[in-house]
Amino acid sequence: MWSRVVQHGWRAAAVGAPAVTVRRVEEANEKRHGMLARLKVSEKEKEGLQGKAEEAQQFLDKQAEMLRCRINSTHAFTMKVQVRQRGRGDGCV
Repeated sequence: MWSRVVQHGWRAAAVGAPAVTVRRVEEANEKRHGMLARLKVSEKEKEGLQGKAEEAQQFLDKQAEMLRCRINSTHAFTMKVQVRQRGRGDGCV
């Protein structure tokens, strides 16, 4: 296609290449660099929030454990009441 490539700093332009093609490649490269910069920023933000997410998960796990204990104690209390009522012979449950 094109016989040689001329280096211009960080970019290379093919000698004899249509200016439109070179411009489109440069625009696509700039767009890619912009996307990479946004990706790096968002990854840093995500890492910063990771500790808060773990803390929130620990809180939710503790809340779930407390709820399970409360349900179990309520169930045990209900069973104890039923046993007492049967022992008295009330017939009420």
